[in-house]
Amino acid sequence: MNNNMLRERTLRDYLLHRLWLLRFCAGIVVFGSTLFLYASGAFAEDVVTFDHTEFNFGQMRANNFASHTFWIHASGQDTIVIDTVIPGCGCTSIPLSKNVLAPGDSVAFEILFDSKDLIGSVAKKPGFRLQGDSATYSFKFYASILTKEVQFFPLAIMPSVMALQEKPARSGAEFPFQIHNSSDEDIKIDIVDYPSGIFKFSLPDSIPAEGTITGHFSLLPGFPEDEDIYKSVTFEVNNSELYRLTTPILMKSAKAKAAVADTNSVSKPDSLKQRE
Repeated sequence: MNNNMLRERTLRDYLLHRLWLLRFCAGIVVFGSTLFLYASGAFAEDVVTFDHTEFNFGQMRANNFASHTFWIHASGQDTIVIDTVIPGCGCTSIPLSKNVLAPGDSVAFEILFDSKDLIGSVAKKPGFRLQGDSATYSFKFYASILTKEVQFFPLAIMPSVMALQEKPARSGAEFPFQIHNSSDEDIKIDIVDYPSGIFKFSLPDSIPAEGTITGHFSLLPGFPEDEDIYKSVTFEVNNSELYRLTTPILMKSAKAKAAVADTNSVSKPDSLKQRE
């Protein structure tokens, strides 16, 4: 597939995404930076609020994973109980740390998405229900999934999976990665999503035409010693959702076997394996 065809397909996916957004926004009211979802049922008032309800991973590989965290805030006067979590498909896992929220409390609603052998534009709608409430509160995420034979455009990440064989002996140790710009124009690049409580990223803010830059990521103090880490980082080009790219971050615990080196197919967390 040449670059022109890939641009056309990416633009088509973007337009479909915008069309869905126009329909979705009919049920959302925005005050400042907080979103309130209208829902029918016993708790139709503003008992829960969200910083955002959508996320676009952009381009990612088949048989890889990606993660993103939405936040649920208990904004009413009473304690709420998340009674049911709805993954939206067998390719998504949502491990909640708690399901009882006191007034003013919050919980991370982290999605772990396994792209499996899916190809093309994907839209998933995970959600949850509250105890005593018939309404479903939903989020939505998107991805444009490519096979290993199709080249990413305009970015390419090397390695394609940021996999560490074992956790470093100290926090702050830096690990390099490279980003190649395959277009004939200089581009600006930003990181729009990454696990900020675990990793720190640094990279130049632009990439010259047909050039390559080197970035670094490091582990912050207090990382979980005995847990495998399955996360991802999402890059955005020229401040446009039209050009995003997500790559996995994999780090095995000290007691686990060494992670597979750079590959287009990576090992997956148990929560996703159980859903297969």
